[in-house]
Amino acid sequence: MIQTLAFAVLLSAGLAGQRGGNPPPAGNQQQPPSSGQRGTSNQPPASQPNNTNNNTTQPSNTTTPDNAPPIFISGTVKLSDGTPAPPNAAVHIICGISSIRTNTYAGPDGNFSIMLNSQRESGFTAADSDSRATVRDLTGCEIRAVLGGYLSTTIILDRHSSLDNPDIGTIYLHPIAEPGDAEGYTVSLTTKLAPKDARKEYEKGLASEKQKKWPDAEQQFTKAVTIYPKYAIAWYELGRIYHEQKKLDDAQHAQQQAIDIEPKFMSPYAELAELSFQQQKWDQVVRYTSQMIKYAAYNGPEVYFYNAAANFNLHQLDAAEKSVLTAARLDNKRKVPRINYLYGLILAQRHDYKGAVENLRLYLQTSPSASDADAVQKQVAELEKAGQDSAEPR
Repeated sequence: MIQTLAFAVLLSAGLAGQRGGNPPPAGNQQQPPSSGQRGTSNQPPASQPNNTNNNTTQPSNTTTPDNAPPIFISGTVKLSDGTPAPPNAAVHIICGISSIRTNTYAGPDGNFSIMLNSQRESGFTAADSDSRATVRDLTGCEIRAVLGGYLSTTIILDRHSSLDNPDIGTIYLHPIAEPGDAEGYTVSLTTKLAPKDARKEYEKGLASEKQKKWPDAEQQFTKAVTIYPKYAIAWYELGRIYHEQKKLDDAQHAQQQAIDIEPKFMSPYAELAELSFQQQKWDQVVRYTSQMIKYAAYNGPEVYFYNAAANFNLHQLDAAEKSVLTAARLDNKRKVPRINYLYGLILAQRHDYKGAVENLRLYLQTSPSASDADAVQKQVAELEKAGQDSAEPR
């Protein structure tokens, strides 16, 4: 029986780049996960992979000690023409499929600063868990800007520590193609049609959101969509505010409103996929990620990974395998090590124990300090035994 996976399911992390648009990877030459030779045994496995952790796992690079040293990061966000980015450009730290939510925005001059591991720092949470969660190291992490209508360059943070110069340099935002150049788009086309009063409330909402004044932002975005019901971007932002306040049904309704107004506006799909993943509504995850794959000009490996994970949980192994291999091809920097983990589980269900073991070991090599490392080690041992049992003559 295929068991439900317990992933670090922060889809806003994995798909956050879709809001502002991830830059395409520099070359898609990465080899897919090791598959070994497909097994031909028709006998049932002696031991199924045992997913002993039924709770959402935390990212492998976070921990909770109170004495972790602070890590300072500063830099600048600029548009591709060299001018400072607008003050509503957010700055996100992405670690594999997880996001360190700093709630940081570029200032009027484009500068930003982040302090991690401060118990009182404003807005810092890790993996939607305890707000005092800390970062052990930034291996596998990168920093990027997020702004609707722009693609962001990224800066790798692998070697950045508390002892380093905090200045990491400049992040550049490049305008995406005009909406007509691709079926899907990350800029709402109805924004320019909004009347002045609605735009004023929307801008107030953005200001309140930036200050994490969620009730105020909710009220202001609600006024914006009341004045102009076809204000798709305002519905989208309202949905995000509902999500921050854990009003999941309201969040889903708001994002669905945005899609109903503009079916090819991609940003709400990422939010809906996240909401569905958090509630383990796998069929909806497949639906929303499939829409993103269909319409978006570019999707990062995270979109295909979550599509694969949802299909796996729905027992759709062929679809899961197709998506996980695409995710591996796009993940040329191996930023999402759980691709190997998921592919290992898929191969185990196909009784390809050798390929399954190889992929789980690749996952452990890439994430040796992952929170589920011990459980995966046990899975490796069980799969090795299953492979030996299936190879013995009957």
